[in-house]
Amino acid sequence: WDLRGNLTRELRGHEKPRMSDGGVLAVGLVDGGPVLSGARDGALMAFFRDGSAANRYVGHGEPLANEPKLTNAQIISSVCYDRASGLVLTGGWDRTVISWDIVGDAPAKRFGPFGAAVYGIAVVHGAAGPTCCAAAGDGTLACFDPNKPPAAATLWVNTPATKGTPLRGCCVAGGLVGTVSNDGLARLWDPKDGALVRGAKANADGYLFAVCGTADALFAGGDDGFVTKFAAPSLAVLLRVPQPAAVWSLAALGSDLL
Repeated sequence: WDLRGNLTRELRGHEKPRMSDGGVLAVGLVDGGPVLSGARDGALMAFFRDGSAANRYVGHGEPLANEPKLTNAQIISSVCYDRASGLVLTGGWDRTVISWDIVGDAPAKRFGPFGAAVYGIAVVHGAAGPTCCAAAGDGTLACFDPNKPPAAATLWVNTPATKGTPLRGCCVAGGLVGTVSNDGLARLWDPKDGALVRGAKANADGYLFAVCGTADALFAGGDDGFVTKFAAPSLAVLLRVPQPAAVWSLAALGSDLL
């Protein structure tokens, strides 16, 4: 889509799994490069911008640490491209995060398992380099160094303040990690130690499904059909904009919100 909401191209290539729909659940854009998408078929697709070809990557769904294979474990529920580091990351129902090399085609690195399905990924940058943050369905936020070997990568998991309430998204807002969840709360976390900074409601009950962030704001959307703009890091509600239906995904591009 362009910034006026006009459809410019449809990209197709995901398969329809047995006993499931072929839904695409997460997308991302690489600067000057491919369009990324993750779906229920367990594939990360990297489409050429003109739709002429695509590369297909698979890896989610295999059991870890001698655990039984989970139902629908192949499903990819989050995709993240980090401009500063060039990292391409996916999170899935198998409770793992995979870091892919879509340029050199080197072997992927798989992190986890985490507490539940990973519904959101964000990358925060500090003096020590990038930190990957993974928001999971059991209400925990786990952070790790994506450049370390997976076995030694876990840095911290947040305190169980939200345990049991699925976190539905993850972003960077005002230099902090932002999440939204099934309890209708937007939250900010300190990426240095995983401490909860604050939480706020969007003046409405209901689940929040979507979140994105900028240098000074966090945007959230959910089943109440509104997009709410919070100031970051105060989480003061600045604006609420009604939408035609429930909001499942959000993206910010500079001052533009899509």
